[in-house]
Amino acid sequence: MKSNNCTESVEGRQLDIIQRIGGIGYWEYDPAERAIFLPEASQGLLASITGSPVNAWASFMQALGNDGRERLQAVLDQATANHLSFQVDLQLIGSDGRPACLAFRGAQVDLAPGLLGLAGTFSDISEEKRREADHCRINAQLQAQLDGQLASMAIERSLVAKTISDHEAHFILLTEDVADVVWKADSSLHMTYISPVDQRLRGYRADEVLGRHMFEMLTEEGIATVLQIMAQRRQAELDGKADESITFEVQHRCKDGRLLWGEVQSRPVRDANGVITGYHGITRETTERRQLEDQVRELAFYDPLTKLPNRRLLGDRLNQSIVASQRKDSHCALMVLDLDNFKPLNDAHGHLVGDLLLIEAAHRLKSCVREIDTVARFGGDEFVVLISDLSANRPEAMEQAGVVAEKIRICLSAPYLLKVKHPSQTPETVAHRSSASIGAVIYLGQQANPEEIFKWADAAMYQAKEAGRNAIRFYDEG
Repeated sequence: MKSNNCTESVEGRQLDIIQRIGGIGYWEYDPAERAIFLPEASQGLLASITGSPVNAWASFMQALGNDGRERLQAVLDQATANHLSFQVDLQLIGSDGRPACLAFRGAQVDLAPGLLGLAGTFSDISEEKRREADHCRINAQLQAQLDGQLASMAIERSLVAKTISDHEAHFILLTEDVADVVWKADSSLHMTYISPVDQRLRGYRADEVLGRHMFEMLTEEGIATVLQIMAQRRQAELDGKADESITFEVQHRCKDGRLLWGEVQSRPVRDANGVITGYHGITRETTERRQLEDQVRELAFYDPLTKLPNRRLLGDRLNQSIVASQRKDSHCALMVLDLDNFKPLNDAHGHLVGDLLLIEAAHRLKSCVREIDTVARFGGDEFVVLISDLSANRPEAMEQAGVVAEKIRICLSAPYLLKVKHPSQTPETVAHRSSASIGAVIYLGQQANPEEIFKWADAAMYQAKEAGRNAIRFYDEG
């Protein structure tokens, strides 16, 4: 199979740069195997956090300790069972003895056709946690001082009022100096205080926010998230498992119409009887981090030109298809196809036109298969199609795969009209005719490993080329 080391190395460097600058890694979790997969670049980032250069994931799990491992597994199991997104902060001790904190975020995704799992990001938030701890410590000191003053009723009321006023002024000064939004709300979620940072982030003055309901600050999806969290809190309290502090991430509305992401850390305020009388918390803008997380996922598993899965993600989905095929006793098909007459187009009109042809071919391929199937780009003019859930009967499965392969062959043989926009030149339309040589292999369960399946499909593809191109050939095991 033709290599595309240049493209892969560029993608790898881009991913490495984003992770090094943004400090964000990517992971996927297979609930059937109860195993987490990390791309190579993410393993490097995790190794830098744990301080162990080898076997990053094993070192990380060891650094978590028994309690941390059990907590992480419980969160993964709950998110899988209840189809929830989640964030969990994990404390760990690195190999150099330094404490660290890792934010583990995830949501349910399709890991492979017919297989649900979890995917998400991780990042080192040790410094953020230290700042939060300092902030809480200062607030606790102020509250203790204030409580001490109020407890002493021997002083005159005027002195008490002045002390309270001084402490409130001190509190406001502190909230103005931090980069995060500090807020308070009553028990019905109407805002009673918000720090000036909110105006710098969202554009609203404090008098435009105070007295308004918190939901007016959020998108519809954000409101649904908060309602879900409040329902979970009520159930947890009934079960005697309530956690006073909760952390979640939602989008916030800005005065100019923009949307920004904010990570909210909230705690309830209770009276002497334990009844919630309000809430207070800190909101940190995370828009840039979210964008970096999206870039990490794209560069780790998708081709930047066609937006199709790359060979790394395809390899993972092929492994999953083998497991699913074994479990369901149904055949799968892997097709390797190479675009005919691609090099002459590149030589005559340049790489810009060649890229347009690859993008159009990707769109046509996706239109030929089901949502549960996978179309991937291997680099250059080579694509791979993975078809799942075929018949348990091999001849019937081969016939089903043949119908799809013929549909692809006809679709890719239709004329191309490529509209090119050269910088500082008049746009032009390039007409081109192409076709595809398709090699396919049928497999069932673990009768063969991924390397053999790729090798067989690739051999069949070269047989199609030798037969005159614009042809389909199935691998003959005999």
